Amino acid sequence: MAQSTYTFTIETRRIVSQRRFVLEMLAAVRGRLYVHQMFGEFNKYRDSIKKKHASYASFRTIINDMKRERYINPSGNRVNPFDPSAYVITDRGRQYLETIREDAD
Repeated sequence: MAQSTYTFTIETRRIVSQRRFVLEMLAAVRGRLYVHQMFGEFNKYRDSIKKKHASYASFRTIINDMKRERYINPSGNRVNPFDPSAYVITDRGRQYLETIREDAD
């Protein structure tokens, strides 16, 4: 199976947090993404700015926090309850993203 690569632009002069990266990525693809996809892309971003990689555990914690805060939701398309969840951004997540974009400028 071929691996997908995602390209999107974040306009900021600051280093982007894991939280903002996830929201920007989900907003850009307008679809659903799995945690491992977002984690891989985040570490590619970290490589590009010459910073050390994030750990999967810390990234997963951010995902769980954002799910609890209702910024993202599982897509709900799982056939088996043990399958990993893909996530989508919520309206609340979009509003929060706009707020952190304004704060970053």
